Amino acid sequence: MLLKVKTGDILLFRSQHSGAKCQRCFTGAHYDHAALLVKRYDHIEMYEATSTYVNLFNYFKFNFKSI
Repeated sequence: MLLKVKTGDILLFRSQHSGAKCQRCFTGAHYDHAALLVKRYDHIEMYEATSTYVNLFNYFKFNFKSI
């Protein structure tokens, strides 16, 4: 994964909570959230914006569920 990621890549989310499902229903969108990836030497940072602030996560420590 680390070799394929480039800074500026966008990760799209399809959340399962009711608010996200409502948002997709009203907008007709397939995804309800996005994050910006930044490649560092030994890890990938993931930035995501909410209505109040920007979060920073280490991509490899985030708990993703595969579809």
